[in-house]
Amino acid sequence: MVLSELVRDSPRTQPLPLSVPRVKAPAGASGTSSPAAAAQPVAPTAPSTAADCGPVFASAGVAGHRVIGLLGAGGMGVVFRAIPPGGGPPVALKQIAGKQCDELRRKRFAREAAATAALRHPNVVRLLGFGETEDGGLYLVTELLEGEDLAARLRRGALPASEVARIGRGAASGLGAAHDAGIVHRDVKPSNVFLCGDGSIKILDFGLAISASDTRLTGKDTCVGTPAYMAFEQIRASRDEDARTDVWGLGATLYHAAAGRPPFGTESRAVTFARITRERPDPLPEDVPRWLADVLVQALRKDRAKRWQSMAEIGVALALGAES
Repeated sequence: MVLSELVRDSPRTQPLPLSVPRVKAPAGASGTSSPAAAAQPVAPTAPSTAADCGPVFASAGVAGHRVIGLLGAGGMGVVFRAIPPGGGPPVALKQIAGKQCDELRRKRFAREAAATAALRHPNVVRLLGFGETEDGGLYLVTELLEGEDLAARLRRGALPASEVARIGRGAASGLGAAHDAGIVHRDVKPSNVFLCGDGSIKILDFGLAISASDTRLTGKDTCVGTPAYMAFEQIRASRDEDARTDVWGLGATLYHAAAGRPPFGTESRAVTFARITRERPDPLPEDVPRWLADVLVQALRKDRAKRWQSMAEIGVALALGAES
């Protein structure tokens, strides 16, 4: 089911929908993939836990899509390579089994779908549809991206300043479009920045996104995000995140790309939180140019008023620095 019906003509600051439509499989659609499809090679990024998802894989012929391979699996579901109804280029089909779908997960899933559907930008992954299966599971269909996420790339080492700036400008462009639509991502990190084979950059995963008037899905004093990349205000659970929260997340992500490690280390959650609230980022390696260091340090100011105030600002700073 196409999502445009849920977001068409909605004011930019309206809360993101918290429910998903239930759909039935089209008549004649098979509930299982063919043996030949199941035999397709699994992408090298598929984790070992994929073995635990056999029943899900077997029932992943959702809404007429034919599964031809496994792309990955994790706590938020399984992602398949699939052929859409009527054929055409492969797509990415994300599915969460019904037994895993508690109320909070359903709301976050719907929020991710609605936020992504509201954005049509070359630097944001394109959503094609989503819905609920007859057994109570959830699915989401996006364009299939060929390449790797930034986290995978950084496992092979840090990047040169020019590449950090290029990635940062693309990510800033996509996040800026989200901010223009009244959406704050809240989970900017290397695994949510995708490096496409054609050189383009895509922002992924709006599962923690909020809009200006959203109902919060977590209780007071609960912080959400990924510790190593969370902004000062997220750790304090102030619940007033804005575009500058994503500026910090992008700054922390690009710091990792330039230094080969996050700005406050990768120790325990408690230690990381303490360091973010009390300390300055670790010094960058000496081979990181001063212009890039200045851009990153400003993005990681604890006082939001002293950070870059928008994605446009940090994007321009990266462009000017790379040209210097």
